Amino acid sequence: MSPPVALSSLGVQARLLQLASQSLPTGAFAYSCGLEAAHARGLVMSEADGREFLEGLLMAGPTQLELPLLLRMHDALRAGRPSEAARHSEILLASRESREFQEQDGQMGRALHRVLVAIAPQAVGPDVPRTFLEALARACHHYGLDREETALLGLYTWIEQHTTALARLLPLGPLASQRVVDALLQLLPSAIARALAVKDDDIGFGCPTLALLSAWHETQYSRVFRS
Repeated sequence: MSPPVALSSLGVQARLLQLASQSLPTGAFAYSCGLEAAHARGLVMSEADGREFLEGLLMAGPTQLELPLLLRMHDALRAGRPSEAARHSEILLASRESREFQEQDGQMGRALHRVLVAIAPQAVGPDVPRTFLEALARACHHYGLDREETALLGLYTWIEQHTTALARLLPLGPLASQRVVDALLQLLPSAIARALAVKDDDIGFGCPTLALLSAWHETQYSRVFRS
């Protein structure tokens, strides 16, 4: 993996927007993140239900598991220790509650890896990333995003993916979807601050209900999203 490219502040911000764009072909649209099973069981049936569900999830999973590990992957790559970044990625994969979540992480990681091979081959290493966030950390390192920008990107992609899934399930119109996004964005500063403060021994998240929803989705008779 080559050293990061030197970009102006505007160039870095432009790359952040590129990596956050829904047009980036990572396959995120194919997964409901447990929402389809929640909808099928009557837990998420309205805009208010979806907003409450995602607000609670955002302040737990991403802040305690995904973002802290993403930041550690980013730090390891900046320090020239790609094997350490890979170890954090393996911890993330092992922390996923179901086979569905593990396969989603792996497939999205490989998809983003293919994008980087095409547009920024210097950002890729000799091995394929194990998770989406490992691939994202490589991109963030390559384009010179700092820790807060990396955390912002990681959390924004989470918000976009979950809101898009919710919009397809209920369904939500464009204005309703933006109300959900707006509510989640209001939590973003405190969520990132919490993630930045998480110590190594405190990394981790468990949600039995989310695990059950994902497992049920694997055998759901009729579904819109991949499992």
